[in-house]
Amino acid sequence: MYLLLAACLFALVACQDQRGLPKEALDWSSQRPLSAPFEALYAAIKGDSLVVQVSYSGGCAEHGFELKAAGPQVRSLPPKQQIILLHEANGDACRAHVTQRLSFSLHPFRMSPHGITTLLFNDTTLIYRYE
Repeated sequence: MYLLLAACLFALVACQDQRGLPKEALDWSSQRPLSAPFEALYAAIKGDSLVVQVSYSGGCAEHGFELKAAGPQVRSLPPKQQIILLHEANGDACRAHVTQRLSFSLHPFRMSPHGITTLLFNDTTLIYRYE
């Protein structure tokens, strides 16, 4: 009986993060900023840039996009980083179908001295190679 109780207590303590942070602090899904709707039609790495073709409705205001980390990096070989694209529509209520090609620097996602990072973007796995 005491052995079972000790095993349960150990399991509860072992579930806490090594840094002593509560699970809620490590859950990045609740911290994601809001993004206006859009569709990523194409994504590829060209040199040190992520090239993405997006589609959205609008046409009356300037739209902005920002590439951000969607959680902490996964320390593996090679390291992995989930990334997201955020869309700011600036209140554009127009309904024109807009397609745009965007390019974002990948320098902030260089995580390995071995020159390779796996980027997880939507349902796509992209291999970022650098020197």
